[in-house]
Amino acid sequence: MHGKNPYEVVCYLLPEFPINQGEVEYQEIFEFEANKENLHGVALKYIGEAYKSAKNVIDVNDPISGLIIVKGVFIRPYQKYWTKSNTTQTQAEIHHQLTFEIKDNRVRVTLNGMRISYPGTSASSLNEFIAEFEKRSIETDNEKEFKEKANLSIAINYVDSSMKAFLEGINSFFLKELEDDW
Repeated sequence: MHGKNPYEVVCYLLPEFPINQGEVEYQEIFEFEANKENLHGVALKYIGEAYKSAKNVIDVNDPISGLIIVKGVFIRPYQKYWTKSNTTQTQAEIHHQLTFEIKDNRVRVTLNGMRISYPGTSASSLNEFIAEFEKRSIETDNEKEFKEKANLSIAINYVDSSMKAFLEGINSFFLKELEDDW
């Protein structure tokens, strides 16, 4: 190819991922004016509404220690890159572990163990997606290689933004439930 490479694009930038012991891990501590028992109840209500069957996803539920561990799957649509003028809708399954550690007036929420799969693929860890992205050449004259790298970039950035929004949604849910005094 002569001249400027048509397959160069800024989508090759990845977010700064929160890493804990070599794994991507999102974590937030939320503060509320409520005792441990009330916060535990709100967490269980959140799980019941966020997942189709709370009973099937709760791995640990210990109200005395304030620990709830959920193993679940998010199914999220996203736009997959195909050509410069066309995209197609697909969905990602994001397998994960969600942990609530609850004390009086605060909740630490941790989201980790993420494995991602798309229709027709087996689940791979988010770390594997990032490693695959990083081993590919940034510049290419090959349209197929460009599309594959662009799709990886889109998928990885999508997971990052979805997980941040998910955590903020948990905080919003708690705030709403705790101020609801019917």
